[in-house]
Amino acid sequence: MTKRWFKTAAAALLSAALIFSAAACSTSSPSAAASQVPANSSVSSAASQSVSTSEVKFTLEIKSPRDSYEKKQNSTGSGTLGDYLKNNKLVESKDGDYGMYIIAVNGMKENTAKKQWWCVEVNGQSATTGVSSIKLEEGKTYTLELKEGY
Repeated sequence: MTKRWFKTAAAALLSAALIFSAAACSTSSPSAAASQVPANSSVSSAASQSVSTSEVKFTLEIKSPRDSYEKKQNSTGSGTLGDYLKNNKLVESKDGDYGMYIIAVNGMKENTAKKQWWCVEVNGQSATTGVSSIKLEEGKTYTLELKEGY
């Protein structure tokens, strides 16, 4: 009986974790969003353990449905996405509880009164680290999208 209860509880916890991670950018608040994950959180990928200093080619996509704005550009850079965005003056940011918090992209500011916030995705998936910790990698697509609703 105890083994069956343990297996049932473990399955329920695993299911809840999968549902939560799949919905990160679509339903979570900015404080729990990808751009707000602690910069020092652990990452499972060995490639992300060191910051590359060599230039890589990647795609940067910026979307703001509110402003009817969508731009996709091929880019070259090194280091982290956060550094690239700041060095190229693409974002306005502030230090948040979990690192760099994006408040505007290309002059398009979030509106917290309307629950608007910037979501960060890597290859179409919610980022699992803060924007300051996302390593630029060859061939990847990084998306910044203004979302509404927490």
